[in-house]
Formats: sequence, structure tokens, C-alpha cells
Amino acid sequence: MEYVSGAMNLAHDDVEALRGVDLNLLVAFDAVARTGNVTAAARVVGVTQSAMSHALRRLRALFDDPLFVRSPGGVSLTPRAEDLLVPVRNGLVTLARALHEPAVFDPQTTSRTFVVSAVDLVTWVAAPRMLRVLAQDAPAAGLTLRPLGSDFAHGLETVSYTHLTLPTSDLV
Repeated sequence: MEYVSGAMNLAHDDVEALRGVDLNLLVAFDAVARTGNVTAAARVVGVTQSAMSHALRRLRALFDDPLFVRSPGGVSLTPRAEDLLVPVRNGLVTLARALHEPAVFDPQTTSRTFVVSAVDLVTWVAAPRMLRVLAQDAPAAGLTLRPLGSDFAHGLETVSYTHLTLPTSDLV
């Protein structure tokens, strides 16, 4: 029980660190990173170009980094922005799911992508059965298989859905 208590305190400290941070700035960051263009990002978010520029100024101050630099055809990410991209996007996806998905899990309607990390042998043995079960019980769900490596703990914090993603309906 001590571990759970410690984990809860760490989570509380992390949330406290967000006090005073406008989380809409992270939406702006993600939009600029996705589009590579401040004006296009403003349209995506539904704000004026001026408001998006103001959000970028605040982001630069928050992270003490330019985050985006002018490049032909738009903007490019700085190394710091590259480091922020996956954690920010995962955080936004997690929040969106928490706010908009039904409280009760219904496998027949879920469109979630389930991520499984395992050693190769387990993956090859279990994947066909997982795909059959998902196709029957959760037809809109996806399955991502990832190798289990030394970066497993880090991977849990920065899950990326760009690895081998298998739509179950196409494979069974």
C-alpha cells in the first residue's frame, strides 16, 4: 500500500505543477506542430491568427524555448518541441477520451487502439487469437504490437500509436 500512496503523491505533485498553466496552450502547440503553419493551426483551433501568435508567445515563455522556427512553407519544430510532441499529444488524447467517451466500456462500439508489449514469441503465439477476439467482440478496435525492450517503462509514459497498428477487421 505504501507504493500506491507514493504514486498518488507523485501524481498529485505533477498536477500541482500544472497550476497556473493554460492547458489551451497545449492545444495550440499540438495544432502548430501538426500543421506546420500558424495560420492553418489557428483555423484548426478556431481562433484568429493573432490569437494563435499570442498563444505561441506564451508557450515560448512557458518552455523558455522558441519551439517553432520559420522554415520554407511554414514552421519547423526545435529539438525541445520535438521532445514535447509525443507527451503533449498523448496527454491531449487521454484528456479528450476521458471527457468524451462513455463511462461504461462497450467493446462493440469502442474505437480504441489496444497496445500490447511482449517478447516476440508471445506476440506471435497470442496475436492471432487476440485479433479473432477483437474482431468478434470489438470490431472497430485496433491492436498495436510492440516489442518488449529495455525502454518498456519509458514507453508506458510515451505510448505512440505509430508503431505496427493492425486494424482487426482487415486481418480476420
